[in-house]
Amino acid sequence: MKKESWVVHSMATCEDCDWVGTNHKNAQAVGANHAKHHNHFVRVETVLVSRYNEPRDIISERTKTINEESE
Repeated sequence: MKKESWVVHSMATCEDCDWVGTNHKNAQAVGANHAKHHNHFVRVETVLVSRYNEPRDIISERTKTINEESE
């Protein structure tokens, strides 16, 4: 089974000083760093999207387009 996953949103929030880190590419690392250096409680929320086995009609359209381009 084919699977694709990617992060669409991530945010680190400090419960002690209201600091917020919004860079979704490194929110977990930045949040952990803030918690370690300031000894604060930091919560990180991450939204991950996963897609399994593309719908048949999308695959058919892509195959059709590829076939047309190669002619």
